[in-house]
Amino acid sequence: MDVNKLQTWLWPSITGIAIIGSFILIYTANKKLREETVRDNILISKVLLQLIYASISLAIGIYCLNHAMKLGFEQNLTAYIAIIGGIPTIYLWIIRERKKEQDLKNKDIELNNKKIELNQIKIAELNKIYVDAINQFYSKEQFLAGAYALSGLIEDWMQLETFSSSDFINNTTKIEQISSIIFSKFQSKKHNILFSRLVSRIVQKLIYFSLKRNNWDERMEIPWQQYNLSGIDLSNMNLSNYTFSKVRFNNAKFENSILKNVGFVDSNITNANFKNTRLENAEFRNTSAQNMDFRNSNLSGAKILKSNFSASNFYSSHLENITINNSSLNDTNLNGCNLKNATINNSSIQKSELNRVVLCYANILHSNLYNSKFNHAKMSEIVIDQTIMGAAVLIGANLKGAIMTNTSLNTANFENTNLENTNLNNSVINFVKFSNANLTNASIKDSDTFKTTLFLKSLKLIEVNLIQLKDMYILNNNNTRLIINRKIEKRLKQEKQLSSNNDTFKLTELDIHILENSQ
Repeated sequence: MDVNKLQTWLWPSITGIAIIGSFILIYTANKKLREETVRDNILISKVLLQLIYASISLAIGIYCLNHAMKLGFEQNLTAYIAIIGGIPTIYLWIIRERKKEQDLKNKDIELNNKKIELNQIKIAELNKIYVDAINQFYSKEQFLAGAYALSGLIEDWMQLETFSSSDFINNTTKIEQISSIIFSKFQSKKHNILFSRLVSRIVQKLIYFSLKRNNWDERMEIPWQQYNLSGIDLSNMNLSNYTFSKVRFNNAKFENSILKNVGFVDSNITNANFKNTRLENAEFRNTSAQNMDFRNSNLSGAKILKSNFSASNFYSSHLENITINNSSLNDTNLNGCNLKNATINNSSIQKSELNRVVLCYANILHSNLYNSKFNHAKMSEIVIDQTIMGAAVLIGANLKGAIMTNTSLNTANFENTNLENTNLNNSVINFVKFSNANLTNASIKDSDTFKTTLFLKSLKLIEVNLIQLKDMYILNNNNTRLIINRKIEKRLKQEKQLSSNNDTFKLTELDIHILENSQ
């Protein structure tokens, strides 16, 4: 056989067989690792031996390829040794790293099991302490010691780690159980100052714990409806961002507390004290809150929805951007409050004091403000629509640019009030007093003005019609009533080119001068 011909097909064949064989060995080694669940030393040794064979085959293949194709690679023994040892070395490195990871996992599992074991021991200890604390709590001589022991247990249960959702449920159940026991004695023992303070701190802890848990997957809902905590003192606390649902906190104290973004839903807080409290963006929904003390508090952006705040005191409070919907604030003291940009809708604020309030740019819609006092109030640019303001007193108030349409103002008192550019169209303003009021550029189009009292000099540029002028009780400078007789009526019709008594027109200074000298 010709040697040249033999080399022509021998070297490529050996090359192909060696390289293909090496890949087959690597593939089967990888498959074996994937299929075997238990990776013991025997398996690792078998795979390692297989990879060594694969490396030798790959080295032979490369050598033959270089010889057959005359690639010109340097025939260096070191290079082939590196090829032979490279794959097994990489494999051993990977095995070592995986072993490290597995060891770490085993340590974590062992540590976690140890924690669970210690937790169980701790729970057993807490249950034993619980029995002793209960016996003390129901003993007259050791009542206070038992209360403090139970309070400590609540903290211990809060600090216990939870390893599953069932652990969390068990812990919170214990917390609620111990809290209920302590709270059950509050009404009969609240005269005890130390016990009362202890209960206040427990409530604070429960709220903090609940807020903390709300950031986790689990959530703790405190069943406040089961507890009667009337008269509790939560003054000087920060309870922001918490929602009190169905609480019975009547006669409670929140003085000087921070309650930003809190909610009171379906709750009873009648006679509670919120003096000097920060309640920005708070929400009161379906809440009974009569006779409340909110003096000097900040309720900016708050919402009062379907709630009863009658007979409450908001003196000098910040109520900017407040929303009051479907609520009652009758007989309420709002003197000196700032209600700028407030929205009051479908609510009742009858017989209330709103002297010197700031109501600029506020919206009062579909509400009842009957017999309320707005003396010297700042109400410029306010919008009042479809509202009852009968018998309201607005002496010295500033309603410049206000819109008071479709509103009942019967027997209201606007003495010395600034009503410049005010819109009183489509309103009922019978028997109203506008003595010394400024009605420059005001409009009372389509409004009832029967026996409404005002001074002739205040009618400058007011928009009226002849029927309204006849109905009104207009006083001259000498306090005698101006009678719109046929002569004046005819002259005004000619002057203003009116076709009927219903046509509206603006009274100029010349018209007022004519009326003054027509008597």
